[in-house]
Amino acid sequence: MIELIGGILTSSGFGALTGIAGAWLSKREERAVLIENNKHAERMAELRTDEMAAEAELSLQLADRELLQAEAEGKIASDLEAGRAFTESQKQARQPTGIKLVDAIRGLMRPLITIYLLAVVSVLSVSLSRIIGGLESIPQVEALEIYKHVIYQTVYLAVMAVSWWFSSRPARVQQAGKA
Repeated sequence: MIELIGGILTSSGFGALTGIAGAWLSKREERAVLIENNKHAERMAELRTDEMAAEAELSLQLADRELLQAEAEGKIASDLEAGRAFTESQKQARQPTGIKLVDAIRGLMRPLITIYLLAVVSVLSVSLSRIIGGLESIPQVEALEIYKHVIYQTVYLAVMAVSWWFSSRPARVQQAGKA
């Protein structure tokens, strides 16, 4: 029996079966290795794609920030230039012409316009009050609303006028430097 088993195990048919089984196992192992290699390559490609997407996003963010910075710097430069131009125009507007009458008229324009506008508003107010029969003809609820608006507008005008007049005065530093 040992000879029979030995004969079968050493026969060419069994050798062929063993060779085929070995080849099949080798191919199966090769396929498994290829599958793992392909999975690895696929994962590496995904990682590289993610990396490239992250780099692109970062580049876009940096470009956006640079654009915002450039826009802000441009606006600042534009505002500074506008401020310089305004300052220069104000300096030139304050220069006396050398003609006393022209300089006197130019100096009186702001007060004259203010007085004129106050007179027009006063005349209109008195005329309208006569036309409607005075404040007594207005219902109390409406009179209260008008009163509030008058107070708000009066405070606004007072603050605006004072701040404008004081802010348009030349600085003492400039006056001392000219003396």
